[in-house]
Amino acid sequence: MNTKKLLFIIALSFLSLTSCTKSGQNSVENVSNINKPMPTPQSSAPKIFAEVPENADVNAKYIFYLHGKIVEEEGEKAVSPEFGAYEYRKILDALAARGFVVISEVRPKDTDAVEYAAKIGKQINTLLERGVKPANITVVGGSKGGVIAHRISSDLKDKNLNFVLLAACGKGYLAQEKPDLYGRVLSVYDYKDNKGAQSCAEFFKASKNITESKEIELKLGTGHGIIFHPLSEWLDPTIEWANQTKK
Repeated sequence: MNTKKLLFIIALSFLSLTSCTKSGQNSVENVSNINKPMPTPQSSAPKIFAEVPENADVNAKYIFYLHGKIVEEEGEKAVSPEFGAYEYRKILDALAARGFVVISEVRPKDTDAVEYAAKIGKQINTLLERGVKPANITVVGGSKGGVIAHRISSDLKDKNLNFVLLAACGKGYLAQEKPDLYGRVLSVYDYKDNKGAQSCAEFFKASKNITESKEIELKLGTGHGIIFHPLSEWLDPTIEWANQTKK
């Protein structure tokens, strides 16, 4: 065999080997791509805000969460010797996990309820002006937060807004506030509440502009402590009320 033939054979062998290698690599990559699970699209958009976001979605459902007084006094890490830690962030997370845009902030110490109600009322009006339906807005207030929710309802006088009052009614409250509630109002309290929270029946009776009302008396025996935790006993009916679904 002469030198030219030998070089020609070597060249053919090299080309054949290179082609096989490339083909094999493509095959492996294709199989890998086929077997690899497609990533699930996930929204990175935040759902918890301190105030109404600039780019508020007009089709979203909103919950304004108003915490109890102890968070004003001690901050979001507040702990009660009687009821334990106030799980503020867990409550917000639980509401957001149900598909709501949650608006909430830690109020300054000794916040004036009337002034703060006016502040939240302006935020609600902002959403309404942008085209959010009032039926898609719910105000949830626990204890002092519930007193603020009372005032918001009385101030805005919108029969289509939703309100949830958690351990936020009592004879003392009625004498001080004398509310004229508007909208759909749900009351939830525990029968052993030792902080003065009782039935909202008197509030409902005194209000002539309630579109719909409902009250749930819990039998947990934990009293005012129900507002400290994202308990399903109040969370589930709150979500149903906000979604305007009935069982």
